[in-house]
Amino acid sequence: MRGRAPVCQPRPVRTAVAAIADVLRGDLVAVIEHGSRVTSGPRPTSDVDLLVVVSRPLAEVSRRALAARLLDLSGAPGSSSPPLDVAVVVRSRLWPWRFPPWCEFQFGEWLRDELVRGRMRPPAPDPDLTIGLVVARDRGRSLVGPAPDELLPPVPAGDVREAIAASVPTVLAEFAGDERNVVLTLARMVVTVETGAIVAKDEAADRVRSTVDGPTARALLWARDDYRGAHPPPVPAAELHRAAEALAGRLPR
Repeated sequence: MRGRAPVCQPRPVRTAVAAIADVLRGDLVAVIEHGSRVTSGPRPTSDVDLLVVVSRPLAEVSRRALAARLLDLSGAPGSSSPPLDVAVVVRSRLWPWRFPPWCEFQFGEWLRDELVRGRMRPPAPDPDLTIGLVVARDRGRSLVGPAPDELLPPVPAGDVREAIAASVPTVLAEFAGDERNVVLTLARMVVTVETGAIVAKDEAADRVRSTVDGPTARALLWARDDYRGAHPPPVPAAELHRAAEALAGRLPR
């Protein structure tokens, strides 16, 4: 057994967990924090990544109540609060393991405009959730409920590769307006496909930089430094786009 959280958590994490527990009540099985804040320490732009496990599918009223609470708590761009990234899964849909995993509910700042307008994405299979489940099981920490390795199933390496292949077009489609994160996400995918490791975004940029041409290396350096809050000189969007395409070319499609 591993992955128990320290007793004291930062206030934004405690507040988010309290809101989730208040909405879900007896349906809540576990809340697991994962992502870069856990695996490599918080960065200035790090999300609070939470995987929430529930005992049964959520009623529509619960989904809307949860979205409303998270919209109030999550830090939109320019806010002093960290952004929240929350995925909800139903325990019975995790065992036995099936690919792609089923996402019951998803919240993230990229969905803010939709959620503010009352548009709720329905529960659906989500290949991209695969990586989050792997990180949560192997390196996450439980804030509520059982330890991650007691609760979450192991994911075969082949399913991780398939999840990455399925996610590449979606990641590329999000390039405009989110250039830094797209470049870093693709670099992290390259590291996972070529080494089997799942690492933080800025570490992935460092690992991949020595294996690419000069313009792509400059794009990775800019993305890494901006992610770390260093405010580096800007890189033209066209150069970042070429870097994203070069990284995507190393991934299964």
